[in-house]
Amino acid sequence: MANFLSLIKVCVLISVTATQVGFSLGRDVIFAAHYSGIYISDIDHSNPSDLNLTKIQIEPMVEPGQLAYNPSTSTIYFTNRDEMINKYSLKNKSLETFISRETDTRYEAIAIDVTKQRLYFGSLNSDVYQIEVINLDGTDRITLIPNIAGLVRGIQIDAVNGYLYWSTSANNNIPAAISRVRLDNLVSKDILINTSLSVTRLELDVEGKLMRNINNI
Repeated sequence: MANFLSLIKVCVLISVTATQVGFSLGRDVIFAAHYSGIYISDIDHSNPSDLNLTKIQIEPMVEPGQLAYNPSTSTIYFTNRDEMINKYSLKNKSLETFISRETDTRYEAIAIDVTKQRLYFGSLNSDVYQIEVINLDGTDRITLIPNIAGLVRGIQIDAVNGYLYWSTSANNNIPAAISRVRLDNLVSKDILINTSLSVTRLELDVEGKLMRNINNI
């Protein structure tokens, strides 16, 4: 598992309430992005460390980076080495370009707000780091947070409390950081972690009120 770049767990929802944003077609599942492709595995709760990862046959496949899963439409969104964002329907087994390649633009972290059907993604354009958002129908793409100090490595959405979290990597001029912003007040940002380590990923446990991050020294 150490070689896998991105893992996504989609939890079973026993009952649907206003605060629950989706379900995984009645099962627990993990998606993993590796340079060789995208893999899927069910989770055996009696032995959760035993994953049976099976490669999803996506053609043509260019080395994927980070990915996000929309359980309401059974669609995987992922960045790739060709500096595009693709989407793949598990139902129709169809691959489409969601955001085309743009000159001097690189896409990194992505996350989906299933409640509002929006995709948030980090981009680097001509040495300018930012977070953009676009509806999952491809409309209303805007720059949400401009001029971020560092490459955005991870994005998480807390739809229940109305926050967006993101992590940035350190470079020669700035330390790594994890920041958050209220989606109804984009001016207010809180730095949660500011360290010389390279913060690459973060994960929210909204129910447990926890945030986990992975650091590289």
